[in-house]
Amino acid sequence: MNMNKKVMLLIPVLIGIMFVLPLMSAAVTLNNPVTKGNYTDITFNCTKLINDAPINTTNVTLWYNATGGTVGTMLASSKINNDTTNDLSFYLSGISVSSLSDLTTYNFSCKADNGTSQVWSAGVGSVTIDNTSPVTTLGLDSTNIYTRDSITIQWTATDATSGLSSVVTTITSPDSSRCPTLTYTDTNGKYALSDDKTVCPGVYTVLVTATDRAGNIDTTSTKTFKVTLAGLSKSGSNTLGGSSKSEFTQGSEISNNNLPLGENGTNIVILILILGSLWYFFKKK
Repeated sequence: MNMNKKVMLLIPVLIGIMFVLPLMSAAVTLNNPVTKGNYTDITFNCTKLINDAPINTTNVTLWYNATGGTVGTMLASSKINNDTTNDLSFYLSGISVSSLSDLTTYNFSCKADNGTSQVWSAGVGSVTIDNTSPVTTLGLDSTNIYTRDSITIQWTATDATSGLSSVVTTITSPDSSRCPTLTYTDTNGKYALSDDKTVCPGVYTVLVTATDRAGNIDTTSTKTFKVTLAGLSKSGSNTLGGSSKSEFTQGSEISNNNLPLGENGTNIVILILILGSLWYFFKKK
C-alpha cells in the first residue's frame, strides 16, 4: 500500500476521532459555574447524558484547580447523591467559596461517579472568586439645617475584584407624603439639596447601597441629618413703616419693636382714644 492510499485511509479515522471525542467529553457537562463568572458562592449544576458512562451515576462532585485542567481539589460540601437510579441532573446551591482566594481565577469541573468508574466534565475556566464587599464612603457638609436651607451630600463606591453591579443612594425624609424619598444611581455623586427637598422638619436618613457582580453588598455608609423648622421673620414693609402680617415668612424671631402698626400700633391708638375720652368725660363733670 503506497503512501497516498495510507493517507486516504487515515483521513476518515481522524474525522471519526474528531466527532467521537466531543461526544465522549459531553457525557458529563458542568453548567454552573460558568466561564468568566464572578462568585461569592456557587450554585453547582452538573448534568450527564442518559446511558453514557458512568451508568447509574451515584454522585457528582465539584472540583477546582487554580493552575488549569479538570483535575484538582474537591470543593467542600459539593457532593450530590442521586435521587433515583438514573439521575441526569445534579443541582446544589449556596456552596461556599470562602476558602478560595479573591482575585485568583480558577478552573472548575465536575466528576460523575458510580462507585466503579468516574467521568470528568470539561473544565470551565477563568472563574473569579470575590468574597469582598464593595467599599463606599458618604459625607455631609452639615448635620443640622433649617427648612429650605441647603445641604450637600457626597458619596463614592468602588470594588476591586469583580467590579460594581449597582450603586443606589436613597435620602429618606421624616414625611414621605410631603417630601418623597430621593433615589440616585451614580457610582460617585454630589448633590446639593434645598428648597422643597428640605421643607419637611425632622430627621433625614441617607443610605448608600453598593452591590458587586458577585453579589456582595455594602450598606455600611449611612448618615442622618436634622432639619429644624425655621422661625418667622418679616419681609417687606407697609406705608406706615411696618410689615403686614401676610408678609411674614420663615426666618428669625419676631421683634416686638418692629411689629406692624396693625398689631401694637393699633393697641396704642385705642388706648390713647380711651384715655382721651375719659379725660373729656371727667372734665365735663
